[in-house]
Amino acid sequence: MVNEKIFENLKNVYELAFDNFKLITEQQKKLVEMFLKQAPLPNNEEVAKLYEEWLNSTQKALDDFKGIVFKGLDFMIEAVNKAKK
Repeated sequence: MVNEKIFENLKNVYELAFDNFKLITEQQKKLVEMFLKQAPLPNNEEVAKLYEEWLNSTQKALDDFKGIVFKGLDFMIEAVNKAKK
């Protein structure tokens, strides 16, 4: 029989993965900002705006995906617990 601990452990793994992705995204943002400040290109403001829009869309998509993953794992934990009864 499947143990609900498997899904609880998966939740921990996914939480760590999402936290790491967020950290990498924040570091990437700082790197891009630093590059744009140091590179005297005529369209830096436009590039910064496009990057910010992309970053916001990416973060929204990640938050949506994170919600779906955790909702699914919670459902699996509940299903296993119901099956045990």
